[in-house]
Amino acid sequence: MQKEKLSREEFLQMFREDVIRLSRYIPWFEKKSGNDVSKNYQDGDKMKHTLSFPVYDSILLAFLNDASTTVFMEQNYHYFYSRNQIKNYEDELRLIETADIMHMEVLQCILSRYVFGGMTKAYLWKDGVDHRIFLSVLKKARQIVEFWDQPLVIEDEILPEEVEDEEETE
Repeated sequence: MQKEKLSREEFLQMFREDVIRLSRYIPWFEKKSGNDVSKNYQDGDKMKHTLSFPVYDSILLAFLNDASTTVFMEQNYHYFYSRNQIKNYEDELRLIETADIMHMEVLQCILSRYVFGGMTKAYLWKDGVDHRIFLSVLKKARQIVEFWDQPLVIEDEILPEEVEDEEETE
C-alpha cells in the first residue's frame, strides 16, 4: 500500500505519463467500438481441415502492448473482482463511471483483466472494444488526471483517418 503514502502530486505523476501514452488511442477506440477488430484467418483450401484462429487489428495489438507496460497493470485483479462481486461488463462500466482519484485501482484492475486475461482468453480483447471498456477506462483516467492536475497534451494521437489510409494500402 505504498500509494497511500504518496502526495497528490506524486500520485498523479505516477499515472500521468502512462495516461498520456495510452490516451493517443482514444480516437481509434471511439471509431472502432461496435466494429469488428478481429478476423478469422482463412487461406483458401489450405485451412479447410484446420482450426481457424483470430487475427487482431494491429492498432489494438499495439495498444495492448503499450498498456501491458504501464502502471495500470495489476496482476491481482482477480481479488478485486471477487471482492466487488463483479459479474459482467455492465458492473465494470458502472464502477469505471464512479471511479475517482482515490479509486484508481478500479481502472487498474478492470484494464488488467482485459489485457492480461486476453492473453489466455483472446475474446476478452474483442469484448473490451465491443463493450467500450478500453475506451471508458482511458477517458476516465484522462478525466481524473486533468481534473487534479492540468489538461494533457496528446501529440501523437492515432486518428481514425490514419487507420483507414493504412487499410486501403494493404
